[in-house]
Amino acid sequence: MGDQIDETKQVESLDPSQKLAQRQAARAARGSMLQRLDEWMTQHPWHPRVFPFVVYVALLWASEPARMWAPWAFPVVYILQCVVTAWLLWRYRKLTPELNWKFHWLAIPAGIVGLVGWIWLGDLMARLWFSDAGTDVLAEMGPALGWTTLSLRLLGMALVVPMFEELFFRSALLRSLYEPKPALASAIDLLSDLPVIGGWVGDTRLGKWADQYDRPMQAQFEKVPVGRISWFSLTASCVLWCLLSHHPRDWPGTFVCGFAWGWLVWMTNRGEKKLGIGPVVWAHAITNALLWGYVVSYGDWRFL
Repeated sequence: MGDQIDETKQVESLDPSQKLAQRQAARAARGSMLQRLDEWMTQHPWHPRVFPFVVYVALLWASEPARMWAPWAFPVVYILQCVVTAWLLWRYRKLTPELNWKFHWLAIPAGIVGLVGWIWLGDLMARLWFSDAGTDVLAEMGPALGWTTLSLRLLGMALVVPMFEELFFRSALLRSLYEPKPALASAIDLLSDLPVIGGWVGDTRLGKWADQYDRPMQAQFEKVPVGRISWFSLTASCVLWCLLSHHPRDWPGTFVCGFAWGWLVWMTNRGEKKLGIGPVVWAHAITNALLWGYVVSYGDWRFL
């Protein structure tokens, strides 16, 4: 305690020029951290397409403990989730030119198909295996805080989530997983880098086979344009989407959305059409907004 008081007195005793120097040093430190992030983002095409997803999911894990600690903490964490993720998408938008909000009318039926598949198959899965009723936000938080939280969820679901998820799954993964062999080689390389088992994996026949590929997923990503898809990339990206983002109850609906929206990316980037992932961002936004409306209207909190 005495040391803290002494440090406080030392800070207070600094003259204005010393205080200014300290503030400038602090700003320089913050600037250097941001500069390192900027440099890291440019080192690999996956970085600006994956990092927003990672940040959002990491903060999502923090939201439930916050909710259990105090209901008002959940919307605070959710705002932080959305703001930080949106800031990353905006700051590195020049590195992700395919991300846009260009509209195509096919986004409407694709969004409706996603909604119907999500609810119908999710309800079927709930009847068979997963009977969780979800959390009634209004009953748990009360009308004022509950509707505030629901309004924030609508904004996040319809605006932020479609951008970073489509950037990751319908751009990075669909392109990087176009051919199965390079994708398998990349997975083996990843295992080879792990502690304990990495050396053993690298010495196997599969490990030596994977060594013949140089940066396989990055090479595929750079070679495959937006909109070019394969059955393998569609299936593999849907599997990863299920495992990384969704409750097992929602896995069949995830496949419906993944295939419908993969088809939409292909349809809207054929020939001279080069709409990027804008239409699929719209489809995702439509599905999520309609799903929010369904949950609020019918009180089916399983899907929120």
